[in-house]
Amino acid sequence: MFNVSDDFLNALRFTHQVFARVTVTDLDGTVVTLGVQSGTITATYQQGTRRTADITVYATGTKADGSTVNASDMNVMLTRPGTVCLIEMGISSNLVAQTMIPMMMGAPSNVAWRIGDGEIDFDVNDDWWRVSQGRFTAIWSPNAGLKRVDAVSAIMQAVAPSRQLIVTATDTGTIQSQGDWDVNRDTAVETLATDGGFDAYFDRQGRITLADSKTADDPVVWSATAGGGGMLVNAETGMDVTRLYNAVVVKPSATDNSQTWTAQTAILASGDRAPANLGVTIPYFMASPTISSAAAALAAAQKQLNRVTGTPMTIQADMLSNPALDEGDVIEILLPANPNEGIEATMYRYYIDTITWDLITGGMSVKARNEGEVSDDAS
Repeated sequence: MFNVSDDFLNALRFTHQVFARVTVTDLDGTVVTLGVQSGTITATYQQGTRRTADITVYATGTKADGSTVNASDMNVMLTRPGTVCLIEMGISSNLVAQTMIPMMMGAPSNVAWRIGDGEIDFDVNDDWWRVSQGRFTAIWSPNAGLKRVDAVSAIMQAVAPSRQLIVTATDTGTIQSQGDWDVNRDTAVETLATDGGFDAYFDRQGRITLADSKTADDPVVWSATAGGGGMLVNAETGMDVTRLYNAVVVKPSATDNSQTWTAQTAILASGDRAPANLGVTIPYFMASPTISSAAAALAAAQKQLNRVTGTPMTIQADMLSNPALDEGDVIEILLPANPNEGIEATMYRYYIDTITWDLITGGMSVKARNEGEVSDDAS
């Protein structure tokens, strides 16, 4: 979760006002602020593009000196290659003065100036497009012994040299073999990050970020309840029976025959999902070109098992917005007792897959998966 004050978080639970704005910066360094008429931002916990926005802004912008930029010039600015948009959202109340926090930074696309209406519609995508479209000009062949974290950092900085680099990933593994990534920069990043158990992405401030992948052991950062002072509006739970994984198989996939270990398997040892109880093994396969030993492969399989066993129990909830939440955060949702439905008050612990914020209404929709099923003795 983005670092905000306790007063900010407390204010979310009571009456407050919601604000949003877009700051546009072109390659010349011209900075213009636009008011938001309507729009949403969606954040998804995945490797690749994480944050996208669908925005309608008032077409006349304002510079720092108070001068205005007309709709025609704003349209030119938004459609110019290299232009960057920073979208911010904030609140104010009797508990906290107006406080804005960054929601995402990225490139505008699909710009549509509604001539005569005084509005411009456009989308914003985070900077992952630089990684996916900025392919290598020759097949990428890293030197043996290069750390995976260092390799990913260099790959991403090469296409986003002006972005700050934040590395908290604890992986110390090295590349000892060649993978089948050809000229695809995004494939190389995804493979190395998966092997190393970390995520590589552009965060809400546009920074290149390498951080350990989320796990069931991560602390709860937010609780949503119904009623007075609560955040929960409604909730719907479900079960995805197409994702009942109970084993992870890690296979070698180097193209230079340097991996001498055989496939390693981590299996859920207890609970309803365990193969011994379910009566079937449902494997999740992971191919690795860089893991150099059977022990490291088994450790990677156990880490991935921790993630995939939390996939089937799902919840979709509408809440009052918390703009500080991040995709992948662990939250608690308290469903109140309902004697008519035969249920007692229940606290669920969920791992956020997708969040969508409404920038104007102050609403938020969360899609999450249950992390409570993971066994401590998976082996």
